[in-house]
Amino acid sequence: MKKRTRCKRPLKNEVLFFFIPVIFASTMTVGMLAYYLETKQVEKNALNLTEDTVKQTAILINDKLLSAFSQVDIISRNTMTQNLLMDNYPSRESAQRYNDIISLKSLLDNSYQNSYPMIDSIYFCNQTGFQMGIYNDAVYKKIDFNSQKWKEEYKEKNSGYYWLNSHADDIFVTEDKRQVISVFRNISYAGQGVNGILLFSLKSRYFSDILNDVQIGRHGYALVVSKDGVIKPGRRSAPAYALSENEIRQLRGRLGRTGSMTVKNRYGQNLIVVYGSMDVNQWLVAAVVPEADLQDNAFSFRFVLTVIMLLALFLSSLLSVLFTNRITTPVVYLSGQVDKFEKGELNVSFDVRVKNEVGVLARGLSNLSKSVNELLLKVQFEQEQKNKLELKTLQSQIQPHFLYNTLASLKNLIQLNEMHGAEKMCEALIQFYRISLSKGAETISIKSEMDQVRSYLLIQKMRYGKRFDFDIHLDRKILNAGILKLTVQPIVENSIRHGFNGKEEPGLIVITAQRDGNDCLLEVYDDGVGIAEEKLKTLTQSINNPKVWKQGKAFGLWNVNQRLKLNYGDGYGITLASVQHVYTKVQVRIPFQRMGSV
Repeated sequence: MKKRTRCKRPLKNEVLFFFIPVIFASTMTVGMLAYYLETKQVEKNALNLTEDTVKQTAILINDKLLSAFSQVDIISRNTMTQNLLMDNYPSRESAQRYNDIISLKSLLDNSYQNSYPMIDSIYFCNQTGFQMGIYNDAVYKKIDFNSQKWKEEYKEKNSGYYWLNSHADDIFVTEDKRQVISVFRNISYAGQGVNGILLFSLKSRYFSDILNDVQIGRHGYALVVSKDGVIKPGRRSAPAYALSENEIRQLRGRLGRTGSMTVKNRYGQNLIVVYGSMDVNQWLVAAVVPEADLQDNAFSFRFVLTVIMLLALFLSSLLSVLFTNRITTPVVYLSGQVDKFEKGELNVSFDVRVKNEVGVLARGLSNLSKSVNELLLKVQFEQEQKNKLELKTLQSQIQPHFLYNTLASLKNLIQLNEMHGAEKMCEALIQFYRISLSKGAETISIKSEMDQVRSYLLIQKMRYGKRFDFDIHLDRKILNAGILKLTVQPIVENSIRHGFNGKEEPGLIVITAQRDGNDCLLEVYDDGVGIAEEKLKTLTQSINNPKVWKQGKAFGLWNVNQRLKLNYGDGYGITLASVQHVYTKVQVRIPFQRMGSV
């Protein structure tokens, strides 16, 4: 065993020679810097406290607003709300319509009662003029709502959700003008435009009272700023500390962000403005505090801070001497073990029994060593599996039976002097194998994959005549998305070979491909003989087993499913659905990944 070279400068001496001079030098200079550092620290602490206050206030108000927003979202997506939006009942006196109205009224009442101190009113209407309002604080004179005006004014957001800062309520008209904050949704049904609105109005006074309770220094205060308004605390602040319209505009330019800025009031005093955004609507909660307020406690803390710093320096020097040896011994041991690990000894031990950061480091190194070994084994296993799948894929691409049958059909056409049919079959065969080769690429575009499937189906249709027909529907937005080669063709082959086996009347194969969120969803449907329930269950378990598969018709589906999972992850692959004597449907889910122009 090679003897390890001893360090010329032991770690223990290095630590002592470094820290002791630094500690004593710091002690000599701390007195001169104490006042300056203490002042800045107190100022910083005060600013941090202000930031925390802003953060907590933003969280509190955000939670209140989020509660209302959530109710809007939940109610707008409710089935009865969707029914009332379209108002597509057999008649105006339909029992289902009355039931939906009663259920919606109950739901709105519950939302109002659960958040009564905060909610001012709730309003709902649909495209046919049906409207419902909840307002219990006082008797209102009328409900004044112009649906066409709202549709035209609020139409820029795809989500349909909007926020309005403090404004006079112009829907529930009362004798006294009421200031409210509104969150509403222009609700659409099945992409048919705006079919209705659901609006929650919150009491501006409720949020002003929250701001009223925020304590920020002697003269500080908090406010809420959005692009269309400002919510101020109920108590009036001194005019000297009020923000100008220009400064409010600066804050509006920072909606959705967190930070601070310094402005001067008309008396030349610096005002610190600390702001933070709310997640629910990106409004700002801003705290305005005079810079002088941040230094109120600087003088009283100066002496205490100086004593604490001197004591800390003294104790640091003492502890550095006492514990250097205890700390450096395990570090030196770990250093040697790491050196062995670095040279390729992956099973090296990092057993250090100390209950401090060095012990955590030792356990981490032990876990790292274990993880590296496990990862190497896993990578080796996955590579073997991938190689096997690639071999099976290459074997399936050859498809000798398909080529043999096609050539036999070509011979028959030529013998019957059907030259046009033979030419079309040759063109389809050439197109099929051109895409199958794809210059060795594993991934091709969905367009190329569907061109290959179309060529395959044309050849099979020329062979089998009127045994089946097919239809292909593609979303043009995903034609340039990537897909593993030979994903759909084996599924289509299964439909032809097994789906129509024993079916007397002509069958139909429908292939669709569309975008589904961040994924692509491809579907092969046939109206063939279907699969029995127990057999479908067994088949599903078989194709999802990564180590074992059944020979015969299950192999093609197993091959496709395992290649998809290996390349894209366990969340992707194929799903089977079937009803015996009715249909079979195979869905393929892959991530949407562009390959370039098609």
